[in-house]
Amino acid sequence: MLALIAYRESQEELDQLIQSEEYAPPDEIQMRTFQEKFHKDSQRALHRSKIRVIRWACGMAAAAVFVFAVPISADNVTIFELVAQVFTDYSDISSLDGYTFEKPEEWNCEYFPSWIPSEYHYREASIFGPAQSLYFDSAIGSITFIYTTDWPFDYGSVEKSIISNSNFIILHGQSIPIYTSQDGATKTVYIRIGNGTIIITGSVTSQQLEKIVQNITNL
Repeated sequence: MLALIAYRESQEELDQLIQSEEYAPPDEIQMRTFQEKFHKDSQRALHRSKIRVIRWACGMAAAAVFVFAVPISADNVTIFELVAQVFTDYSDISSLDGYTFEKPEEWNCEYFPSWIPSEYHYREASIFGPAQSLYFDSAIGSITFIYTTDWPFDYGSVEKSIISNSNFIILHGQSIPIYTSQDGATKTVYIRIGNGTIIITGSVTSQQLEKIVQNITNL
């Protein structure tokens, strides 16, 4: 609420400035510079927030300020696209609450995720042939962590017809693609390690998936 009140007061001052004779819209370079600075400053502020509700409110206010404070010049980016992008970014940032996951007794693989998003709880581990799996459940979906010694290096069996490559995770200088299902609900990564492959798939954000990958033991 405090963030929204502050935004309303700032918007009133902005309206007065825009209507005054002293106001001159920024050019394209100024607009892009402001956007980049705003994005970086807002990211740092949101990361410092400890309470999810506060971060969510800040994200909403940030999206509103971003739209109304930056005049849109001749560009192919619409206001709605800007709102969607900013809101998606800050929603993902606000979802990085998690806990340290301890290695289960039944898990005999040296690789396992030592960080899991807070909304997910450990269900079970299973071994099926050359593959070992850890399962995590939540009200919004599941996460599966798999280590297998029987997976092609080129990932040729990935069903690319229903999976699209969206972005990457950088790990030890290596670019690891994140594959996102067409409905956006499931994200998957494949990491070649030693004589096997680590596969992580589930209903997570790109930021959550990146943090899981960065916290795999012995990787």
